[in-house]
Amino acid sequence: MRRAGSLLPLAAVLFAALIAVSAAPGQAPSPAEKQIVIFHINDVHGKIDNFAKVAAILDAERKTGGDVFFFSAGDNFTGDPVIDRADPPGEPMVELLDRLHLDLLSLGNHEFDYGLDAVRKLVAHFPTISANIAPEPGILPGLKPYVVLTSKSGVKLVVFGSSRSSPATACRRRTPTRSRACDSASRSLRRSR
Repeated sequence: MRRAGSLLPLAAVLFAALIAVSAAPGQAPSPAEKQIVIFHINDVHGKIDNFAKVAAILDAERKTGGDVFFFSAGDNFTGDPVIDRADPPGEPMVELLDRLHLDLLSLGNHEFDYGLDAVRKLVAHFPTISANIAPEPGILPGLKPYVVLTSKSGVKLVVFGSSRSSPATACRRRTPTRSRACDSASRSLRRSR
């Protein structure tokens, strides 16, 4: 069963294709062309086992001095006891994404698993996007439908996020802390359809 993710990877890849190097395969870009590298993760669900490899890949690419971005398309939480039972829940994943210098986060339904306060902390910590989650005013003040990022070489990238399904899929096991975030996000998704 495919878990709810985001269209962020698709949007990022399509946009990168529009601005990527137009040289033939195997040819180096000409000085006038810009190359942007976008790495993304999604549906990690707390599985941190291979993040040392992810860090090595990101570090190696960043050392080239090129334009490198690192995005998460959501569903970072729920599925690993180290992440789920931490105090506060999810904190090891937030720390890991911070160490990897995450540039942008799109909300997935599992970002709502630990309740509204956890989502607020996440949105306050990372630039966060979702074009089809529009919570009531004041609920998630840092959430934006899209962002415009500027590469080191001055190329502007417009990136949007979109949740594939309602956060209600993560809200089946309702708790008092989860209810307000789930209700607000579910209402906003219904309005956007």
